[in-house]
Amino acid sequence: MTLETAVLAAGAGSFAFSLLLTPAVRAAARAKGFVDEPGPRKIHAHPVALGGGIAIFGAVWLPLAAALAAVLLAPDLLARTFPSLAVHVPGARGVAGRGAVYLGGAAVIFVLGLVDDARGLGPKTKLGVQAAVAAGLAASGIRLSTFLDAYPGGAFLQGALTVAWIVVVTNSLNLLDNMDGLAAGVAATAAAAFALIALATGQHFVALALFTLAGGALGFLAFNRPPASIFMGDAGSLTLGYHLAVLTVLFTFYDANHPLTVYFVPLLVLAVPLYDTASVILIRLRNRKPIMAGDTNHFSHRLVALGLSRPAAVGLIVALTGVTGLSALILYRLDSAWSALAFAQAAAVLTVVAVLEAAGRKK
Repeated sequence: MTLETAVLAAGAGSFAFSLLLTPAVRAAARAKGFVDEPGPRKIHAHPVALGGGIAIFGAVWLPLAAALAAVLLAPDLLARTFPSLAVHVPGARGVAGRGAVYLGGAAVIFVLGLVDDARGLGPKTKLGVQAAVAAGLAASGIRLSTFLDAYPGGAFLQGALTVAWIVVVTNSLNLLDNMDGLAAGVAATAAAAFALIALATGQHFVALALFTLAGGALGFLAFNRPPASIFMGDAGSLTLGYHLAVLTVLFTFYDANHPLTVYFVPLLVLAVPLYDTASVILIRLRNRKPIMAGDTNHFSHRLVALGLSRPAAVGLIVALTGVTGLSALILYRLDSAWSALAFAQAAAVLTVVAVLEAAGRKK
């Protein structure tokens, strides 16, 4: 088994695990009465099982933890079982410490979301815990790769940017979870795009984690697509956002063989959820409403207001994520000038969407 085959197998295994785990969690949630009841601002007429985040977390975290444990506790057995992977075991052991910190943070974020689903937590509490986890990651050495550390005070600024990035991306996926299949579809698409880039640039361990994330999200999506029979809740959306955020921090996007523009690949792949977050915050500020207050002004809601059905709005947003993800993929084949054109294309797509939304609201 080659390393590339092992990476792809990890995604397939996570997908199968998620397919098996999600209906089991759904049945348990229904039996325990852990359901989302119908109410204002909700379209489901009957109680829908919660706890989908448990399935997502399990399908992603458990395989990654098992892989980490194998590298740390049984490297010789791993090398004998998969001889073609033996050469990569020392490298895997070298990054195992950061992997353990990453998975530890994922467990904290999952518990935070699960408690919020079960009991409800205030936005300040959730943001505080997320910021603390992100700060812990930055302190451990998991930081965005920038050129800032070459300047006085640059290391601190680099750490602050890392914390901000993790908190923003984590909450972008959390905010995006407002229609059946939306957060899972976008997360799976973005993770797949990042994973393909990681494979192409030889970052196999990051690619393995990203394919595992994509597989877990896709398996859950089979039960969360409209009409959903189970919701992921904050335990799921925060988990998806956290993994995407931290794995992009662990990712090395720039090297001397590519133009500097590839450094901004994460902004391109995640352009749609970031656009949703920025636009809904601006709308709330304009309407003088609390930033963290829930409403129906998200990108998906605005598309429905234009006349799209909810499944069509979800499909369009996932497709747009695929478009920006494809643009990011080709950046590694382009020089700086053509890369700038790819960014301009993605910006133009979102601008057209924004103009259509504005016209629909005026109408």
